[in-house]
Amino acid sequence: MLKYRIITALILIPIVIAALFLLPPLGFAIVTLAICMLAAWEWGQLSGFSSRSQRVWLAILCGFLLAAMMLSLPAYRRSVDLPLVSSLLWVSLVWWCAAFLLVIFYPASASLWRNSRVLRLVFGLLTIVPFFWGMVALRQYGYVENHHAGAWWLLYVMLLVWGADSGAYLFGKLFGKHKLAPKVSPGKTWEGLIGGLLTSAL
Repeated sequence: MLKYRIITALILIPIVIAALFLLPPLGFAIVTLAICMLAAWEWGQLSGFSSRSQRVWLAILCGFLLAAMMLSLPAYRRSVDLPLVSSLLWVSLVWWCAAFLLVIFYPASASLWRNSRVLRLVFGLLTIVPFFWGMVALRQYGYVENHHAGAWWLLYVMLLVWGADSGAYLFGKLFGKHKLAPKVSPGKTWEGLIGGLLTSAL
């Protein structure tokens, strides 16, 4: 598992950094949109869409939704100052707080959404759409003054995520004994959590 993670990182990290610093904002937005379509494809399976055609249509509809939202805004003005973007990010904050509660109270909380395909689709929208706008808005942060200011901030966020994920995995593998949330994810441990926090802090 570790070998595949390292190989994937060695391939993807240079591509991600190149996309961050070499693509113009529109190009970066299109790449991010494509990633969101892949996320919608994956979320389709979580939502109960078993057939390939249903998941393809879900990905296409997600792409159209994001493209329509993007085209409704003026070029190079897709920032958090715009009501559409800021409201979506606030909705995302509320959703992630709610998702945290759903995890804390799992499996009892599963009775609220397990049998509702519509609700699971809504969860996907609340995850994917704000992700798209967070990425696009942060990439365009300070773009007029410095074309790469937003790219550096995004790289910083990605380093935090990569650090947390890698640290949690390594510390969990080496020292993990105390289960963090066995009903949600049996492999997660408190040692992994602390390792992820330490590597993110570094």
